[in-house]
Amino acid sequence: MPPHLLQFEAMWASDKLAACAPWAQAEYAWVYGLADVNGSFELTNLRVLWGKVAANRKELSIERLEQVFDEFVTQGLLFVWERDGKKFGHWTGSDQPGRLLPPALRKRYRAVAPLVPKTELRAYLKSFGKSQCNLIEVSRTGEGEGEGEVSRASHAPSSEPSAPSVSPSPSLNALEQDTRAAAFEVFWEKWPRREAKADARRAWRKIPIGEYSAVMAGLERWRQSEQWTRGIIPHPATWLNGKRWEDEVEILAPSNGAKGGSRAEQRTRNNLRAAGFIQ
Repeated sequence: MPPHLLQFEAMWASDKLAACAPWAQAEYAWVYGLADVNGSFELTNLRVLWGKVAANRKELSIERLEQVFDEFVTQGLLFVWERDGKKFGHWTGSDQPGRLLPPALRKRYRAVAPLVPKTELRAYLKSFGKSQCNLIEVSRTGEGEGEGEVSRASHAPSSEPSAPSVSPSPSLNALEQDTRAAAFEVFWEKWPRREAKADARRAWRKIPIGEYSAVMAGLERWRQSEQWTRGIIPHPATWLNGKRWEDEVEILAPSNGAKGGSRAEQRTRNNLRAAGFIQ
């Protein structure tokens, strides 16, 4: 495993880390060392990573570790991509000067992840409204200035008049992430029992965008159900993972003044009527 330089001043001042849930913040420095000389690591088999970082952390479960990584992805700290059926992660900002070994020394160590796809990385960073992708270029074979090396974009003044800049169109990947994030917040505001938000967000990511309207319609039905009205409401992640929006739901009959009331009251009234005590 290559040595890493974790700049604690930058970590302590990180807005992204500050936005993470407290239980995830505490793990950042602990799992940062999983990365190779390029700031990347393989995420395919979570149990392998858990076996490394949990050796001295008996309270860290594999489920919690997965939640930690998901939280880092959500807050812009961890870029994730797939290649050849395998999943990889890259610490954003790890390619800043001084955080990785010099290119000449990196050759002494074996990289455990392929080169970071810079187009996808730029789209990911741009979804957080940051300009990091204009400062650092992560190259891959056939793209960029070197093979696997990180290079700083040149900002030297030029005597030539610069052409007017054209803002690139948001990538489909960035738009999809924005859509998923915004839709989840709508779902979260509608949910009557807001617990375990990270788990709910992770479950939400598994749902195709085309099913969002059906999910919200099912949620409205459940909000009017007898079960939920009595306060028996599952965790949102459990509801999402079980596709409970597809269930047939018994809707609680609305109250109509003297003739309304709860289902229990209606049964009592019917019994009294059958016994001849009321009309």
